[in-house]
Amino acid sequence: MARLTHQVIRRTKSDVALLKKLFGELEVSVPASLHDDLDDFVAAIQDLPAGLHAMVATYQLDVSMALEDLGWHFANWHAKFYAGRAAALSSAHAKPRAGFRPQCACR
Repeated sequence: MARLTHQVIRRTKSDVALLKKLFGELEVSVPASLHDDLDDFVAAIQDLPAGLHAMVATYQLDVSMALEDLGWHFANWHAKFYAGRAAALSSAHAKPRAGFRPQCACR
């Protein structure tokens, strides 16, 4: 299969054909065997082109928001890579904003 390029996308005649090409590209770039280990999966998608990376990285979030909720999503889909980045940000860069107090909606 030819790699998916802007030219290939422009020449594609229908949405169905384009979807087949997108899925084909994803099957080659992110094989199903990587879906079993989220840390391997996250590492594999880092080098995808921006559009494909965004589609792959947000797919499970989209499903979770449609079927469950945000809390349930993060309970089910956690990766050491993301946890490490979040921890680094919170310890190195996050500073409380003056006058900001978290609000609880459960009063």
